[in-house]
Amino acid sequence: NIDYEKPMGGGPIDCGFDHYFGDDVPNFPPYTWFEQDRVVTEPTEEKPEGMFGHVGAMAPGWALDAVMPEITGRSVSYIEESGEEKPFFLYFPLTAPHTPIVPTDEFRGMSGCGEYGDYMCEVDWCVGQVMAALERKGIADKSCSCSPATMALKTPPTATFRSTATTVWPICAASSGIRGKADIACLLWPAGRE
Repeated sequence: NIDYEKPMGGGPIDCGFDHYFGDDVPNFPPYTWFEQDRVVTEPTEEKPEGMFGHVGAMAPGWALDAVMPEITGRSVSYIEESGEEKPFFLYFPLTAPHTPIVPTDEFRGMSGCGEYGDYMCEVDWCVGQVMAALERKGIADKSCSCSPATMALKTPPTATFRSTATTVWPICAASSGIRGKADIACLLWPAGRE
């Protein structure tokens, strides 16, 4: 039995972050949001059998395809509400491209490469929303943005698709391997550079 009224120990707040909002892992219980070191909505239901993920407690109304839009919106709001006089660090860990592969309806069919390709289009949109918020705030040229991959490719790309920003991305049959995180790819936009 878990007492969801108690604070969550060992999370981002305990590690020095001023604010935290997110989920634990989208396909592991508890299926709920956390804010600071607390559960936002107590998971009082069991995850439905047909829903992707492990068996466990779920907040009423939890939807896997709502995770990326919610954390994107929260990140954009954080940028928009930040003061211009003080630098900030925003850690924006997307749940994609890992399972569950759950593109929202507006991205379904967009890539022409199935659900995974559609999900990558959504990833592109999410990152674009955060970058646009930096532009609107007038701090993009003072911001350093880093987009690391989580695993090295072990197979060559098997298809490509055009994303929402007209970037061509490879679709790979698998993205894990023995070398894994030892040689991750990273896209870095240093402050003041294009």
